[in-house]
Amino acid sequence: MNFYFLKYLTGYFILALICLSGWSTFLFAQDASVINENGGAKENAEKKETTDINKPHYQSAGKCVSCHNDPALLQIFRTPHGQGADSRTQFAEKQCKTCHQSEQAHGDRRKMTALPAPGHQVVLKFYRDNSDSAKQKDAPCLGCHQRNSTHVMWQDSKHQRAEVACVDCHQLHPAKDPALDKTRQFEQCKSCHKKQSNDFRKANTHPVRQGSMGCSDCHNPHDSTYKNALTYSRESDLCWSCHAALRGPFLFEHQPVTEKCTLCHSAHGSIHTGMLTRRAPLLCQSCHSSRGHPSLSLTPDSLPGRRPSPFVLSQSCLNCHAQIHGSNHSSGGVLTH
Repeated sequence: MNFYFLKYLTGYFILALICLSGWSTFLFAQDASVINENGGAKENAEKKETTDINKPHYQSAGKCVSCHNDPALLQIFRTPHGQGADSRTQFAEKQCKTCHQSEQAHGDRRKMTALPAPGHQVVLKFYRDNSDSAKQKDAPCLGCHQRNSTHVMWQDSKHQRAEVACVDCHQLHPAKDPALDKTRQFEQCKSCHKKQSNDFRKANTHPVRQGSMGCSDCHNPHDSTYKNALTYSRESDLCWSCHAALRGPFLFEHQPVTEKCTLCHSAHGSIHTGMLTRRAPLLCQSCHSSRGHPSLSLTPDSLPGRRPSPFVLSQSCLNCHAQIHGSNHSSGGVLTH
């Protein structure tokens, strides 16, 4: 009797477990459905919110974005040029026509390959090597930017005289213009300035290729008031803006330091240590006479006297004249201290 009782009890227990498992599965499915519904609703809300945020900006471009809807072009709405919601901007009033100067006839044409009607103004295209002249492509840019103090001297600058258009260097549609990014600026400039590009590949250079400096740290591409379009009137002042410790004033000065740094240094790069234009003692002897000085020879065998000094070898003049930029030492008259 006890055997049958245990048998039936075990059966009821297993049945209860099966029912409980099925009920739990049902409840879990219901919870998952609710979660999916809430998650989907939240995702749709975020998507709608994003659309609503972008909608006024896209609408401000009028009919243009209905065809020109490439993501690379739409990045302009993340730049100051594409702020249609700001009534102070030209884009708020004229939209894409601010720069491209298109007529309504352009939007009415159904086939882009169709020829424009007589008297129709073709849309101004901002890309390199097209038929539009640099003056035509620069006109929309200068309409706004020439009022800026950094661009006021663009007219008659070296780039302007060479018919370099603004869009040859700048890109308007990307969220960040490569010409304004110091880590990418070198790639823009080297396409024309081949010699300087090669100098930056030498052993000793400024860290321009590494992105720590940009060409615009020393040069103003929109102004040629100063020589080589530098940002300072004197080359030494430009160098001292970074190398302030070498500026002085010193009690005993080295004349080339106060006159022009490039008398000894190559600004873009050199194969010699310290970016020197020539190695010592050849660089030093280009100004200082070697007559009566033992630094003329480079090997001990050719030095004058029975006991030649080893200090005139290796780094040559710098072995003794270590304070080459200037000295404040009381015994630094020959820049040795």
